[in-house]
This record gives sequence, structure tokens and C-alpha cells, in this order.
Amino acid sequence: MSIKNIKEKYIDVFLILALVLLVGMLINRFFLSDRSKSVEFDPDFEYKSHLVTEVIDGDTIVVNNNREISLFGINAPKGDECWAQESKRELTNLLKDEYIQVGAKNFGKNNLDLLSWYVFLPDKYKEVDTLQVNEYLLSEGCVRVGQDYQYSEYFSDFSLLQQDAMENQKGMWAVCPLE
Repeated sequence: MSIKNIKEKYIDVFLILALVLLVGMLINRFFLSDRSKSVEFDPDFEYKSHLVTEVIDGDTIVVNNNREISLFGINAPKGDECWAQESKRELTNLLKDEYIQVGAKNFGKNNLDLLSWYVFLPDKYKEVDTLQVNEYLLSEGCVRVGQDYQYSEYFSDFSLLQQDAMENQKGMWAVCPLE
């Protein structure tokens, strides 16, 4: 074997390794990365519009294809719980492929380590300038008040919205057994 043949084999091996490394990085970036941690926190996040690209469940969405966020102060049924699919469907119909805004401040992380926000849907309904999505879902009986937020300044307002939905048999309160 000549030195020229050895060099050519090393170059071939190097190119194959580089290609494998590149494919691995792409797979990790687009398929395996944790969306909630894949993007550095942007201090201007609340001042921008965000496209809702996916709805995970009745209180969790993905914006801009890379940031999973939780809606503050509410808890949607999950998995096989009563009203889980309906809650997700309502949020999907409301937000999927729509531009939203979040704010007025980040309320920290929920029990799943996701940032929790108020979510606003500008100009969705002509009778209001902006729809406050968290409150809307509560008032329609699609979600419950999140007990993790009982010390929040908004807990009593959210509890009143839930109580009204319960009394008027809206959403889950018309069909699901009370806990």
C-alpha cells in the first residue's frame, strides 16, 4: 500500500465521520432537543408576537416551533381525564396557527419546569380588542384553576370565573364528576 492510498483512506474515513457527526447534530437539534430549554431566554419575549405552532394539551402550547409554554393559573385535564380532549380541542381551535402575545410578566415555572404566562389573542373577536385566553378557558369550563397558584394575586378572580362556569354547567362542569 502506497502512502497516497493511505492518505485517500484517511480522507474518506474523515469525511464519513464528519458526515455522521453533522447528521447527529441535526437529529439532536430538530428531533431530540427539549423545546422548553432549546432556546436561550429572550428578555423581550413578552413584547413580541408569537406564532402558535402546536397545542400540547388544554394549557400548554408551543410557539415559534421551539418554545413550550404553560398558560398561567390554569390546569387542564390530561390524558384520559374527563374533558381532556375537549379542552385541547378548544385551545387548538382558538390558538393553532394564530399569533399571540404573552405578558404582562413571566410568572416563573410551573411544576413541569415550563415558563407560565398570560396569553393574549389580539383581534380574534371583534367584540373585544384582545382575548385573555387563560380567563376565557376558565369561563367556558375548559380548564380548572391551578391549585399551584393559590397564593397568586389572581387566584380569587380565577376562582370566580371557575365558579360561574360551574354554576352555569359550562364545559367540563356539565359532564365531569366533581372532584
